[in-house]
Amino acid sequence: MLRRWVPAVVAVVAVLAAGCGSESGGDSADTSPDRATDTATPSETAEPLPAGTLPCAVVWEERATLPRGYKGCAEDAGTYVPADPLACESGQKIIRYDDRFYAVPGGVVHAADAPLSEDPEYRAAALRCRA
Repeated sequence: MLRRWVPAVVAVVAVLAAGCGSESGGDSADTSPDRATDTATPSETAEPLPAGTLPCAVVWEERATLPRGYKGCAEDAGTYVPADPLACESGQKIIRYDDRFYAVPGGVVHAADAPLSEDPEYRAAALRCRA
């Protein structure tokens, strides 16, 4: 009798475990403005950096302008950091970096003194974006 239940239990556990994977894609329907705390980490690539990739220190400088076609930047060690977008209802995106910077493509880069999830200006911008 027990032998009949073992495959069923294993199958249920496997299905449940598969649902616990990480989120994919930066344009997810996550409505939490503080999602940036778990997504702004660099992802190392074995491939060469995309042509025209600027250093993150150049792109993410307070009051700089975020390039309109921004896709990502390069850390000092050559690590590529893809854009971390928060999709807005209007179709616009707020791009975040290092849990400290944010901007819309073609707009001014804003720097927070605290993590984005704790920054009142970012939270207000994220709520307006999602409204």
